[in-house]
Amino acid sequence: MDTGLAHYDINDKVAIIQIDHPPMNALDVATKEAMAQVFQELDDRRKEIRAVILRGAGDKAFAAGGWNWPCAVTSGTVTKPLSLGFRR
Repeated sequence: MDTGLAHYDINDKVAIIQIDHPPMNALDVATKEAMAQVFQELDDRRKEIRAVILRGAGDKAFAAGGWNWPCAVTSGTVTKPLSLGFRR
């Protein structure tokens, strides 16, 4: 699965997620949303997965960090909070 900014492959029950936001894999709102979509898809396929590896594309940095607000601000309004991870 490929959202552009984050994608994954599953091989031998190992999901490898790659953040792909050159040059430093900044964790902006769009990247966090792409990662949330990847984690949601992996949650739907959890019976196929025993381990998850998270990596950053390129050779400069795993992830350069980013805007640490827990929600996205658009046109002066706050949208719903972003959440990364598996639901229970």
